[in-house]
Amino acid sequence: MTEAIVCAIIAAVTAIVVGVIDFLSQRSTKKEIKNEMYRNKEERQQREQDKEKSRKEFELHMIRGIMASNTLGEATARAVQRIPDAHCNGDMDAALEEEGKVKKDIQDFLARQGVDNIVD
Repeated sequence: MTEAIVCAIIAAVTAIVVGVIDFLSQRSTKKEIKNEMYRNKEERQQREQDKEKSRKEFELHMIRGIMASNTLGEATARAVQRIPDAHCNGDMDAALEEEGKVKKDIQDFLARQGVDNIVD
């Protein structure tokens, strides 16, 4: 009977030790998962911020390209107007007028966006 009690005590102690180890292991795993999720969230946020920064830079290059194209087109049109044998018709004047309106619209838009971003 004593052997049975000793075996029961050993089994109980073993069960308690295994239970404690299992509990600590699960707790540690949960902390690791939580920390991993937090790191992943930070990495995702950083990637999103990098994407947004790249998108803004791309849009800035696009706007600069559009403005450069407008400037080049205007300069070309004015140069062609100065050529005596070019025989420019009213289309050139209309195109230059339209280009001036578009340039002003773009500049107004960018100015409004700048003010909105500064104020907000």
